[in-house]
Amino acid sequence: MRAVAVVVAAAVVVIGTGCTRGAGDARELAVSSDVAARAVVDAALRDVARGDAVAVLARFCDKTLDGQQRTRDVLQPVLRRGDLSIHRVEPAWVGAEPYFLVEVKAGGDSWQHGFGVRVRDGCLDRALGAGRPPADDDDAIDL
Repeated sequence: MRAVAVVVAAAVVVIGTGCTRGAGDARELAVSSDVAARAVVDAALRDVARGDAVAVLARFCDKTLDGQQRTRDVLQPVLRRGDLSIHRVEPAWVGAEPYFLVEVKAGGDSWQHGFGVRVRDGCLDRALGAGRPPADDDDAIDL
């Protein structure tokens, strides 16, 4: 009888350690808090300030040529600027896809943009609510 109890206990331990986390477990998410979403965008803003266009583009979910061009168009007016700051971070949804909306503004002018940070994989997605750069910005740097 004692041998049966030991075998059953060992089986429970083996089965319990072999189980994977359930789908939807927050620990499986790349970005599960507003603090984590802020960190993703802060890293991208450091790339922008350094003028590292390749690193900035790599942070975006959309890898299509059209998506990359849209990203260039949005960020071109602020590349190499260190005065970008995050003004708001809030959770949001598009259909069944959770993300964080992170609003970024440039100091001293009207450039502002909302970036989505995908909860599932932590890439930047959706550029929303773009403001226009000042009309006298003739010395813009290409991405």
